[in-house]
Amino acid sequence: MSESQPARPTIREVAKLAGVSTSTVSLVINDKGSISPATRERVHLAARTLGYQANPHGRGLRGTRNQIIGIALRSLDMSSAYSQPGVDHHLRLFGAAATRALDRGYSAMLVSRDVSAGPRPLWSDGFVIADPFDHDQFLASLTESMVPVVSVGRSPDFGELVPFVSTSAESTLALNHLKARGARRVALISGRERTAWHMRGEEAYSRWTRAQGMSSQMVSSPEESGSEGGALAARQLFESSPDIDAIICHTARHAAGASEYLRSVGLRIPDDVMIAACSDGEAARSALPPITAIDLRPEELGRQAVDLLVDRIENLSSRSSVLIDAELLKRESTGPSAGSASRSTQATMRRT
Repeated sequence: MSESQPARPTIREVAKLAGVSTSTVSLVINDKGSISPATRERVHLAARTLGYQANPHGRGLRGTRNQIIGIALRSLDMSSAYSQPGVDHHLRLFGAAATRALDRGYSAMLVSRDVSAGPRPLWSDGFVIADPFDHDQFLASLTESMVPVVSVGRSPDFGELVPFVSTSAESTLALNHLKARGARRVALISGRERTAWHMRGEEAYSRWTRAQGMSSQMVSSPEESGSEGGALAARQLFESSPDIDAIICHTARHAAGASEYLRSVGLRIPDDVMIAACSDGEAARSALPPITAIDLRPEELGRQAVDLLVDRIENLSSRSSVLIDAELLKRESTGPSAGSASRSTQATMRRT
């Protein structure tokens, strides 16, 4: 699991090293009281030496809540840029979370990869971790420190030990729709990042194909690769399995790229190959044809995550999880066709 985290230095250790009382350290750190310049310098030097987080807003020093919650978007922490064209899921989630936090008397602050890679910020009363990944060190440090935390998506490492908010059966919803439309050979394009989202989707796909008696055909591409990565992944799939009649993609941008590749080689959507995305986004809505997608309801995820976290901070509830129903948005990429038999025959003729 995670590597053990070194114990954080305490105010008592700072006081001992500086040769003063803990109350003097508290006064110095909070810039209060009539403390001599020499003593102040000694305290600050001791704090720096020990690596003590001398944060005047730290709840550990104040003994009260700061009415601030931190939100970490872990899948974006793994990319080179937080702004991803064609992706609105995280914007919708954070916007809804921030406004719900205000309704509950808290402010919400985004936590960058630089902050999450270091010691826990002392300014926050708790954290929402969106889409934690496998062996997530930030999440591990929070749980080990007994900091209130809620994840959006069930943690691969901690499972039920970390309260979570999630949509239910979104991958299966899309897969069943493809089957109902006549698909018999469904392939998956997943994200290469080992986040809760991709790992859960891959497990659902494997279970579903086994239950249907289908062979599993799966490739992955980094989320950040966008439509170009989706096109390359689709090419890889069809070079190894040219009889695929449907593709399900975890991200809308991968789905848009797969669509571009299919059209470039003369395959018709949805007549020859159907495409669906497990998360909606502008890339799916603006694709030609528009791509069927799952609305993960990010606004509701954000609101419910904040409610769950604040309830735990204030000891109002012991709820451990909240499941939200996803919604299938049917579009032209899985539209009606002449039937699976004729589609398979036509597709085979086009690929030979």
